[in-house]
Amino acid sequence: HLASTGQVKVGDAVMTKEEAAAAKEQMLKAGANARIEQQVRDAEWAVKTGEKRLAEATERRDKAKEELAKAKADAKGAANRKEQLQKQLDARAARPQNNRNQQQDGADRAALQAASGDASAAASAEKKWEKEVESTTEALTRVKATVDKAKAALPELKKQLEAAKGIPAETPSAAPAAGDKPAAGDKPAAEAKPKSRFGD
Repeated sequence: HLASTGQVKVGDAVMTKEEAAAAKEQMLKAGANARIEQQVRDAEWAVKTGEKRLAEATERRDKAKEELAKAKADAKGAANRKEQLQKQLDARAARPQNNRNQQQDGADRAALQAASGDASAAASAEKKWEKEVESTTEALTRVKATVDKAKAALPELKKQLEAAKGIPAETPSAAPAAGDKPAAGDKPAAEAKPKSRFGD
């Protein structure tokens, strides 16, 4: 009967083939719009959270640089003390020994030992903070790349959304308010963070 009247059944509804084709096109368009909207939210979320992480990574990197500079200064100071103490010991070595010289030698040797310990500790700290600076700089570079990629993707995604006559990305429904996380339905899969598209 449906075939004879040029109609088809779609779900529980009966409609003409033209109506069915139009309904299918509308569904495909709605699905495409929804995907673009989600991509826009993903990119905006990546930028928002990424900029926060960027500030944190910058702070850690700067702190590591400060500690490295301090360790280098400590190492240099300990090396200078060692050099001066050794010169004093060497200068007294050729002189006739008396109680005063022996006491000074003992004090200088103790100070030299302490300076050697300080130099060793400072050298270890220097290596530690060099690694920390390298690590935090790499992390900062990765976070920045993620943010830049998301920022670069947003304009084109918004153009696609407008061209498809979807919800403009500037409206509250597509752009999370500053300081707020997207609603549950707006979050990307896997804890509201895009994983594959923006590399984070």
